[in-house]
Parts: sequence; C-alpha cells; structure tokens
Amino acid sequence: MGIDFDSFMNDENREKILRAVRGISPDFPEQDLKPDLILKNIGGWDSMNSVNFIISLEEDFHLTPGLIDFSGEESLADVILELQRHIQ
Repeated sequence: MGIDFDSFMNDENREKILRAVRGISPDFPEQDLKPDLILKNIGGWDSMNSVNFIISLEEDFHLTPGLIDFSGEESLADVILELQRHIQ
C-alpha cells in the first residue's frame, strides 16, 4: 500500500498533524509540513516530545494508545503511512 500524501492531508488531518508538531515546536510553519520532513529535524524534538507527539496523534486520530511509535528517524510520509494503517 502506497501513500497518497495529498489525499490524506485534507484540512482536518493537516490541522491534527500540525497541532502535534506545534506541540513540539510552537512556531513551526504550516508550509513546512512536507512528506520528506524528518521528525528529529523538528525544532525541540527529543524523547519526551516524541511521546507528546505520539499522544497528540493518538488522541486526535482516536487510536488505541501504544499502536504507533516514532523514534525521530521517520519522515512525515512514514507517519502518515502508519496513521493510514490504523485508521482505515
């Protein structure tokens, strides 16, 4: 299964992901939400903020806690692919 980034990033999903990213980096520009964004390159990314990022996504996408995990090496495309696996 491939990723259809533009299709997944409708206004509602974009806002959810942006909210999770801005929980780490409050001034993160929306235009920088691109498939090749590497999580660890988000300003403020560390182990604690990775947990906050995951919790935010779990809450906003109504996922069972513990289903997703990100180390920081993943791209935003990887995150979306993982979300798609669990919400479809």
